[in-house]
Amino acid sequence: GINAEYMGIQKMKKKGTIGLMGKSDPVIQTAKDWIVCYVKGDMTNKDVHLLSDTVKVHRFPDIFFGNNQISFANPKRDFVFNVFPVEAVQLCNFSVRERQLLQEPAATTPLEEEAKRILELNKKLEATKEVFNPTNLIPPAILAKESDVWKDKDYEGIKDFQKIEIYSDWTFSTPYKGTSSYLSKKPIKNLPPLAIPPEKSSIIVIPTTDAIPFHKLGTDNPVLFFEEIPLFEDDLDDLGLAQSFARFRVMNDSFYILIRNYLRLDEMLVRIMDTRIYHAFGTDYLLREFQYKESKYTELEKAGFKPTSEWVLNAAQSDAVFPSLGLKLKVLDKIIFQTL
Repeated sequence: GINAEYMGIQKMKKKGTIGLMGKSDPVIQTAKDWIVCYVKGDMTNKDVHLLSDTVKVHRFPDIFFGNNQISFANPKRDFVFNVFPVEAVQLCNFSVRERQLLQEPAATTPLEEEAKRILELNKKLEATKEVFNPTNLIPPAILAKESDVWKDKDYEGIKDFQKIEIYSDWTFSTPYKGTSSYLSKKPIKNLPPLAIPPEKSSIIVIPTTDAIPFHKLGTDNPVLFFEEIPLFEDDLDDLGLAQSFARFRVMNDSFYILIRNYLRLDEMLVRIMDTRIYHAFGTDYLLREFQYKESKYTELEKAGFKPTSEWVLNAAQSDAVFPSLGLKLKVLDKIIFQTL
């Protein structure tokens, strides 16, 4: 299953198939009815202040790849699936999370009722341009180890002391799952306008029991092209690592995307929020799987994983720890795009 996915990635890395294109040039490729556009550029620093009016966070990550992107577009279906660093960081804002949260249904809710509920939220979000992208989770808040030192202090005698309003997540834990939308409403950045058929299209999101066929992602299914795109990274003032990136691969019969948000707080916990997207060419839907995994350091050690200094320095540390983390939430849904 997912282990085969990571083994395939490591093989491609060893072969040197990652990052063959120029650092900041848009790369455009086609696969069946799909146009794939991606940018893997340098980190953005000088223009970050221009985003502060639209992205309400206390600060941007130290390393922010704001110009990077992944776009999978199907003009015939008037559909596009995007991955943008700015949108990932935007979901660190508490109010944005609340607005886009899809409340978890009761365990007994029939799939038909749940599908209607999601459809109603889709309509609501479409009015605010946050279409078809409800989040499944508000990540639990985390206090830094040093917080106990400060929480009981008396600040009343401090001149000009101001209490700061906390409105975004200092750990950059983002439940971002990518963005699905109509291509006609959200043209692909870095591409000229695409010809879209006049037939009206419909996009809906429904819950499903259909799982991603990981057995089709093995080495027996040759990869046509592949890339790993960084979104952001931050050392959390030397308290650990917050990191987000996306990977994709295109095969002859399908494509597959992984969006990962990774958090390591040293001597405290490790958290991963993964979104996996799978599409079999010729079908009218994407399969999507969202996973939230988290374990304290003590729990990792009980599971047989040793958080060593070598692991902390490993560029693929999230892949290494993933199998040992405790699963907290798993959600399967299907993004359907149909011409009417």
